[in-house]
Amino acid sequence: MPPSRSTTLPGDRIDQLLIDSIHDYSIAMLDAEGRFLRWNTGAEQLKGYDRNEMLGRHYACLFTEEDRAAGAPERALQAARRHGRYTVEGWRLHKNGSRIRVLASLGAVLVDGTLVGFSKIARDAGRGGAEGEALAGLGRRLGFAVT
Repeated sequence: MPPSRSTTLPGDRIDQLLIDSIHDYSIAMLDAEGRFLRWNTGAEQLKGYDRNEMLGRHYACLFTEEDRAAGAPERALQAARRHGRYTVEGWRLHKNGSRIRVLASLGAVLVDGTLVGFSKIARDAGRGGAEGEALAGLGRRLGFAVT
């Protein structure tokens, strides 16, 4: 049997297509300092920013001013570094200035034991309790450390 067309695509292209096909969850990849490397369609829908606006920006830009002043973005990165993952429910900023209540998980991404970045998965926390388990299941299926 001849290989399917999808198997001839580069692995990173297949990964991006998979991630972009998920619209109910914001899925992003951060570098080890917390800057966005990947940003999916679900993130665009939830947060209002398109991919080109976010790549290279620090993820702290999505936190409220109060949370940034209190050091919440760095504490979350430190917790994910130390424990492998960090999950929190809190307020984030939409591009239009409104606040969004999200359930967000950061997972440490390691290569040969070295931290290379973080997976970041979030959903609208106002959408119902059963989705918390769905978020964790989605992370596990994608190979991310999510609780």
